[in-house]
Amino acid sequence: MSFKMGIYFFLSLMYRQNTMFSRSEPLLGKAFYKILENKTVCLFGLGGVGGYVAEILVRSGIKHLILIDGDTVEISNLNRQIIATHSNVGRLKTECMRERLLDIAPDIHVSLISSFVLPESKELSDIFSLHIDYVIDAIDTITVKVEIAKQCEKNNIPIICATGCGNRLTAEYRFEDIYKTNYCPVCRILRKLLKEANVSSLKVLYSPTKTYSGKTVASVPWTPAIAGIMIGSQVIQDLLKKEKKA
Repeated sequence: MSFKMGIYFFLSLMYRQNTMFSRSEPLLGKAFYKILENKTVCLFGLGGVGGYVAEILVRSGIKHLILIDGDTVEISNLNRQIIATHSNVGRLKTECMRERLLDIAPDIHVSLISSFVLPESKELSDIFSLHIDYVIDAIDTITVKVEIAKQCEKNNIPIICATGCGNRLTAEYRFEDIYKTNYCPVCRILRKLLKEANVSSLKVLYSPTKTYSGKTVASVPWTPAIAGIMIGSQVIQDLLKKEKKA
């Protein structure tokens, strides 16, 4: 083989190996994406936290997503939400997110529910009649959070619930069972309602640090983004660990 042909062969080999997941394989394993591509993840909420969760999931190899949000992109979202751009203002968040995710991975399947689900709504019961491997709760409505937790426990579906990601400058988050949390005002309310609803446990991402108290909910670009990235990475690791144990 000539030197020129050798260089061509080497470059063509490198090109074939340079796939979407070639940088992730050394850390997650050679066939990790074959495991993840068959998993379905349901994400409630596409705001500052949820948008980054969706991004991490798709860039990690998740190909089946159910995205739930009834809101549209607003000017006030521009400081922290990954889908918030001036060209998207006024558009449904679900549609903006699907468009972005398909641009990253055109072969994924994204189902949308572009409405606000309520605790007793048929939509919520319909969602949990589907096959779901993991649920992420990134919404703000406490009563809906309780119902989502109830449904996940009833159907034995793993869940991570985001709590208290606003009104703070630092992102000192940790994963914990809801009944072991402290200081977080959202967790305090949630603990009480979950106990009344006989929910035995709920994995949450929360911060034990004090929050800013004001008349409006405040948020900076980095705290919800970090929360979303942490949740997304935890979901991927949980799904891979569960598969390896099976």
